[in-house]
Amino acid sequence: MHNHNVLMSCCFSMLALFFLALITVPAPGQVKDEHKANTAITNTITSAPTDAPGEKLASEPIKGVVVGADPKQHKVVIYARGGDTWFVQPTAAEPLTDIGDDGKWDSDTHGATDNEFVALVVKSSYKPKERLLRIPRVGGDILAKATWPLSKRKSE
Repeated sequence: MHNHNVLMSCCFSMLALFFLALITVPAPGQVKDEHKANTAITNTITSAPTDAPGEKLASEPIKGVVVGADPKQHKVVIYARGGDTWFVQPTAAEPLTDIGDDGKWDSDTHGATDNEFVALVVKSSYKPKERLLRIPRVGGDILAKATWPLSKRKSE
């Protein structure tokens, strides 16, 4: 009789684990991975000013377009290269650029060394650093990256 109770207890435990797995594991085709859901986001810089780096704002804004982002949940962070350092644009006090409902964005900026800019699509909660020595890779809160000029670097 004791062996029968042990066997029944084991069967009940295995059945409970099976049903728990059924309700917590996504079915094929269901996306629970946020990173996988964000892979369709792309970003392109469409124009950038040619002004030299300096204290005053450039004569033209930097512009671009994002596809696949939600303007309510995502922003653009722009960096301009000054020597060996990347500086957030337009200022450290205003580092996040809104994305329009049509996916377009634009921002005042300062000029850049060799006219080099990077625009990151990020989650709205992202806290950009004022200065960087290297631009971060896409992943985590950084959902897409675009570079200018396009011929110098690859877009992600």
